[in-house]
Amino acid sequence: MKRFYRLMSGGVCLLLLLVAILSASMAFGSTAAVSEIPENAEKVLVSRVIDGDTIQLDDVRVRLIGVDTPETVHPQKGVEPYGKEASNFTRSMLEGREVYLEYDVQLTDKYGRTLAYVWLEDGTFFNELLLLEGYAQVATFPPNVKYVERFLEAQKKAREAGKGLWSFESEIHGQKESAKGGLSLTVDLKAELAVIKNVSKKPIDLAGYVLISIVGDQRFTFPPIVLEPGETVTVTSGKNARHDPPRYLLWTKKNIWNNDGDPAELRSPDGEMVADHYK
Repeated sequence: MKRFYRLMSGGVCLLLLLVAILSASMAFGSTAAVSEIPENAEKVLVSRVIDGDTIQLDDVRVRLIGVDTPETVHPQKGVEPYGKEASNFTRSMLEGREVYLEYDVQLTDKYGRTLAYVWLEDGTFFNELLLLEGYAQVATFPPNVKYVERFLEAQKKAREAGKGLWSFESEIHGQKESAKGGLSLTVDLKAELAVIKNVSKKPIDLAGYVLISIVGDQRFTFPPIVLEPGETVTVTSGKNARHDPPRYLLWTKKNIWNNDGDPAELRSPDGEMVADHYK
């Protein structure tokens, strides 16, 4: 009988231990973006961290694909909200450590930086981790869009949980709008309408700005059009599309927006995201 109780006790302990390990593993996987490192990934040593989304190897600067952390070293934008936190997080995770780089279609950007996804030795997908923890927003630059849907899902989780920069979203967007031109973006998916508003105190010329439908990677480039403070311009599409410049601009008579959910971005002529709409 005593032997039976000892066996039962040992079995219960083992079961509890297995449950604890499984729970910890599930929790770690959901927050730490753990996957299998791609076979074609290249092992490198990170010499230093420039900011939240840019790292330096010995002689190569690497820009992380698909993510955009708030600025800390930009000469014009200064330090944006949560920029230091993002930079410090990346530094604590990557600086002085060996990591794996995975490349996409385009290997470098117009600044000569290498474009890569970063994987830690334990399989943590670091680009995704930045999004899950709220240190970055999704930034899409085709043709490097291998993980865009995965990244959008990670950002959605962080946003819904109010993590990181999403904990003070209105302050973030207020400063970004002011720093990057004072524009806001809203999209009515069913009505096929995208409304851009000048929320600054000065006129803004939209020439060269690009409106992007993320799901289909469809882009509308604005012609020269000046928005006065408080004014809006609506980009229309679909069968009821309207072209009545300067307040209404025709994109296409075809449907652009996915009614089940289609994130939108507005980017400046130099590619910087100035406003977004996620729904």
